[in-house]
Amino acid sequence: MTESNSLKILHINTHDRAGGAAKVAWRLMEAQQSAGHDAKILAGIKESGSAHTSSFPAEADPALMERCQREGHLFYEYRGSHKLVKHRLVQSADILHLHNLHGGYFNPFSLSALSQIKPLIWPLHDM
Repeated sequence: MTESNSLKILHINTHDRAGGAAKVAWRLMEAQQSAGHDAKILAGIKESGSAHTSSFPAEADPALMERCQREGHLFYEYRGSHKLVKHRLVQSADILHLHNLHGGYFNPFSLSALSQIKPLIWPLHDM
């Protein structure tokens, strides 16, 4: 593959190494890197020491947390994912490959803003 055909792929997941979706994202990242792409993982919780993975703060709003949980609005109290549109890895990516967005780190309303700036792939691992 020539450099002009390579893609910058950013996988977004709850964890970089723990869990089934993280293993899928990790294996995809390795395969994509082997194929000449620049693939990385951006996780809510970074557990590895890999230079190919980064994390971002969930930034839960304590004032909203109790109300969201009481009303069944899962993960709406998390504000860190709203800032992803300005994150350097998101900005430089050609495509965003989403994995598990649940798990206490990602606000579902962040999807709209992300989809306006980058193409998204979102397989549902835990159907």
